[in-house]
Amino acid sequence: MEQYVVDLAWAESEMRDLLAKRIEGYLKLSGKWSVVAKDIPGFERERALIRLVFQDPMEWGRATRPPHVLLHTLSKHRPRWMIELSKVAARKAVQEHRPQILRDHLFSELASFGERRIADTIAEFSSQCPEVGELIAAFRQEPEQLTTDQLFRIITNKILNHLNPHISGVVGTAGVRQVAAFLFQVGFFYGREEELDGGYRHISYSDRPHLFVSRTSVDDGLTWEVHPVFRQALEMRDPMGQEIRRPPRRRS
Repeated sequence: MEQYVVDLAWAESEMRDLLAKRIEGYLKLSGKWSVVAKDIPGFERERALIRLVFQDPMEWGRATRPPHVLLHTLSKHRPRWMIELSKVAARKAVQEHRPQILRDHLFSELASFGERRIADTIAEFSSQCPEVGELIAAFRQEPEQLTTDQLFRIITNKILNHLNPHISGVVGTAGVRQVAAFLFQVGFFYGREEELDGGYRHISYSDRPHLFVSRTSVDDGLTWEVHPVFRQALEMRDPMGQEIRRPPRRRS
């Protein structure tokens, strides 16, 4: 049946529209819509609505992006996670008496938010692998970006040398490739494909489900990145080898 399964995913534009609609709905319910409606342009209307609540743009990697792009990524494209992260970041902004949710407010909550997302992932996929929590925990304090050799070394040394994970669809005890394929499938990490112009794009399981399981193409030359939502909770290290920490508190 697996070949017929299609992941339900929300596109970046759909998440943007959802966030804008929630802001507009609140303004209408609270009787404030008439005050702000005249200043909302017809062009990029959704972004203008989001800008009422969120700093725009926000730093993202080496560039800046609209806030909904960060939320779309950090929430793993899930609306419920996006709204929850927005709410906890909003509480942080209120505590600091800020008129908008800043990038730091989002990232300051990622450790506790990531712990809840790990718990969600365990609840969601424990029927497919009872040891899924231990598989994720094995990456604590490891680099956020990994080559295939590094990924396999972590799985071998920190997982297979200590436990025998059982994964649905795998006959007997899972090996290093099967563990990697499972973590790739559940979205714990994704592939990173470098492009000729110096950029890169992320590759998910739905893009290339053959990775790790094909005997002729293990990784298609990709490297691997643990999803950003998990990194702070797992105290992972950035490409420079530094532990990822919460941003410093902003002074009011």
